[in-house]
Amino acid sequence: MRTPATLRTIAQAFGILLPLLVTASDPGQVMVQGRMLASGGDLRQALLVVEVDGVACHWAHVSARGHFRVELPEGVHARLVFSSPDRLPKEVLLDTHRALDGSEGDRRLEFDVRLESLSRNEGMGYAGPVGHIDFIRGSGTLKVKRSTRLKAHAHERE
Repeated sequence: MRTPATLRTIAQAFGILLPLLVTASDPGQVMVQGRMLASGGDLRQALLVVEVDGVACHWAHVSARGHFRVELPEGVHARLVFSSPDRLPKEVLLDTHRALDGSEGDRRLEFDVRLESLSRNEGMGYAGPVGHIDFIRGSGTLKVKRSTRLKAHAHERE
């Protein structure tokens, strides 16, 4: 049989630990944030689609001024597709494996994406992702590859 003193000790320990459990954030998060930019820049209808590991797909909120914020767990491959009416969509690939190597706690990553006008680039599209972001094993140092090569869409060439 438990004595009142034992119950009181358990309750006190639970009272100390409960706020820590409630306020602790999920370990291993990569916070991706930034801005979508566009000349003549009405971004009220801008979209950011986030695909995780080729399976999970969801929309991320984009503010009227183009600000976005996405939380991704460490250890996933994400595809971020930035789009807005009358703009060429852009795709960025992000590999969060090793993002937390050499760091304590969560990782923050910030970048901007400029969306180009469709009317200035009629019949064109990007030849693939405009960026690939990953992290170097052991240090977690950011590694970025960038490509903005345009190509004609197949149906436009016929």
